[in-house]
Amino acid sequence: MPAERITADELHRLLKQPNPPLVIDVRSREKYEAGHVPGAVHIPAAQLEIALADLPKDRPIVTYCGGGTSGPRAAEFLLEHGFNARVMAGFRWWEQAGLPVETGGGDPPR
Repeated sequence: MPAERITADELHRLLKQPNPPLVIDVRSREKYEAGHVPGAVHIPAAQLEIALADLPKDRPIVTYCGGGTSGPRAAEFLLEHGFNARVMAGFRWWEQAGLPVETGGGDPPR
């Protein structure tokens, strides 16, 4: 089942609301550290299965990659495991929209 896609602007609005989604960046560590959605946690796509036990089932999750297929595949994987997951089109669209970018290690999951 394909994951629902949301736009960068929609994710930005959701992050400003009470109970925002957990945002997962599935790109490489280098790309994550160079710039990511503020507050996003870094879980490379290949490590998502290992992280399942630590992810909240009572909170929406939004995954994203650079704009390829790993973000949608990650969201679909989470859906298959009972999570409420969607996917943002890709980080390049976040940047193109002029939205805030955080660099470095980011915050731990909330």
